[in-house]
Amino acid sequence: MEIPSFRELLPPPPMLLPRTTSALPQVHAMPNQPEGGRKRRRLDFVKCDNCRVDKQKCLPIPRDWPQKCIRCVEKDLPCSEGKRAARKSRKVEQTALSPQPSLHNDAPKVLGLDVEDWAFLVNYRTIMAGAMDCLRKLRTETEKHFDIIIHDGMKPDADFLKFERFFASLEAIVVRGAKDVITSTQSRGHPAVFSAFLGQLLPRTTVSDAPHCPLGELNTEYESLRAEIARADDTASQFLFCTEQMRIHYQCSLDDCDAHESLRRDTQRMIQLSDRVHAKAKDILMKTHLWDLMPASVR
Repeated sequence: MEIPSFRELLPPPPMLLPRTTSALPQVHAMPNQPEGGRKRRRLDFVKCDNCRVDKQKCLPIPRDWPQKCIRCVEKDLPCSEGKRAARKSRKVEQTALSPQPSLHNDAPKVLGLDVEDWAFLVNYRTIMAGAMDCLRKLRTETEKHFDIIIHDGMKPDADFLKFERFFASLEAIVVRGAKDVITSTQSRGHPAVFSAFLGQLLPRTTVSDAPHCPLGELNTEYESLRAEIARADDTASQFLFCTEQMRIHYQCSLDDCDAHESLRRDTQRMIQLSDRVHAKAKDILMKTHLWDLMPASVR
């Protein structure tokens, strides 16, 4: 009997399949789609200032300025040219090597304005309120003497009506900003918010009926306070403070008041401050729609 060789005892090799692509499952590249197969909707961020602040729809889209949006027409609000909001980029996670954010970038905002700018508008509103009162008194006196109703005969683009609309919009920004400041701990604790009200601390009394000068013994303290406001560089607050001092000194003829010397000093301050207030007001108002509402004759 013949003994089989070692090779003959090994199992036969497996059958090799032909190298074809038809036997393999086909994998097709799928286009990148959002989860759930939904298409991301792109919102239109073109809005007027009022609709943006109140987070409301601003229709129609598109709208050609000076056409007012539907909401501002219905609510009789001052409208502005529609602007597209800047898209916010996604925040990148900070690593240990990332630079720390600067204090300037973390500064709180009030209706898109720096807190210092909003605080300036608080006092600027008081200054403009005095001008508005003077204009209304002038209109009333004119109507009384000439037996006419000026308001009804005014053209829609009259400077008086423009100034009324400007003042109403200025008040709206100040009041809405106050709500933001009250509800924001960061803004509420800002030093500019406190200094904004220092210019209105002087007593608003009728000097002619006072038994003694309203400044009186506190004159030194008021002067010290005025110096502190000047260090804070709050020009509108300084202006109001100086205006009230001038009014008191002008009306006061009592022995305990050195009115002549005080008036001379206050007049020099007023001339310097008025130019600074005007320049700063223009800079801030141009950041908002208020500059366009202000009549050209009073800019």
